[in-house]
Amino acid sequence: MKLLTALVVMQAGDPTRMVTVPDLQIDPRESAIGLVPDQDLPRDVLLRAMLIVSANDAARVLARDIGGDEANFVAMMNAAAQQLGLTNTLAANPTGLDEGGARSTVRDVVRLSSVLMQDEAFRTTVARTFARMHGTEIPASNDLLTMYQGADGIKTGTTTDAGHCLAASATRDGRQIVVVVLGSSSDESRVAAASTLLDWAFTEV
Repeated sequence: MKLLTALVVMQAGDPTRMVTVPDLQIDPRESAIGLVPDQDLPRDVLLRAMLIVSANDAARVLARDIGGDEANFVAMMNAAAQQLGLTNTLAANPTGLDEGGARSTVRDVVRLSSVLMQDEAFRTTVARTFARMHGTEIPASNDLLTMYQGADGIKTGTTTDAGHCLAASATRDGRQIVVVVLGSSSDESRVAAASTLLDWAFTEV
């Protein structure tokens, strides 16, 4: 779902627009990068935080900035999904946290990922192995980047209902492959499954 959030943010443009962080009341169990209320940050920094370390606080700040509120932004997400032909995707919030009605499929995530990877700034972001905030380096949530030859993206996702998920990309000899794993039991299993799919694709496709 954060990939869909990213698409709407990118479509909104104005990446250097400064955004003031509101008081979000983020659950300490959520993935976050530690944004501080009244802190001013540009959209592109918030987008990188959301993509690299899956920061829910960054996703919610972007949603409020672009949509006016999170409900309006979710409507923009679903409109973007329809325009892209993601017929089995429905967003319920900008973070991807479990919420009634939210859904997607491997096919839709592959389609969305492939479209996003056509953007140079997006590709550069999701290939990064860390984000930096408040002078601290925070490791990327995507362990595949340091464990698979040629890995260059894309995004992890983990919730109770969805399990451990991974949209993965790797490039070898000028060929880029995108695979998606949904519903794994652990971070290790999603990385292993994505690696197996990528190995097969580079050999057979």
